[in-house]
Amino acid sequence: MTAVVGIGDAGTWRLEFDFGRSVITFESVLAEGDPIIFRLTNLNEFYTYNGLIRKPDGTVLNFTVAGLIYDCLQLTTKIGALDTIIINATI
Repeated sequence: MTAVVGIGDAGTWRLEFDFGRSVITFESVLAEGDPIIFRLTNLNEFYTYNGLIRKPDGTVLNFTVAGLIYDCLQLTTKIGALDTIIINATI
């Protein structure tokens, strides 16, 4: 199941990745019921990014995968990989 925007959470969502001493931010304007999807561009290949998702109110999104609750994510890029991340979790 793809995570969707809940009631009252419409607005600009942010995916933030740490990169050295800076933060790379991707934004997605989402309405209630929309799947939480970010289009990723200009990421270094063969690099592992650690990040989090912020809701429009600035709070960090918590999500559940296989019964465990997470407030962060990790993504490793590869040559020729897709440029979109879809959060498949329960929120």
